[in-house]
Amino acid sequence: MDLQTTLQTADAEKIRADARLMIDLLGGKATGRPGGFIAGYYAGNTAIGVRPEVQDVACRAFVEYGDYR
Repeated sequence: MDLQTTLQTADAEKIRADARLMIDLLGGKATGRPGGFIAGYYAGNTAIGVRPEVQDVACRAFVEYGDYR
């Protein structure tokens, strides 16, 4: 998730869509090869000007879409 553009929008649908796209493209689904995607959490919300609840949208989306079963 781009913390300089996507998270800055605070647009929940855009954030969720970008999370889904990252998982699909980088997690192996798009290539059909085994893979995985590890999302990190940026702990300094104040430093990047993002409210914690906006970051929470991203975290929840990664958990929701990151199920590879």
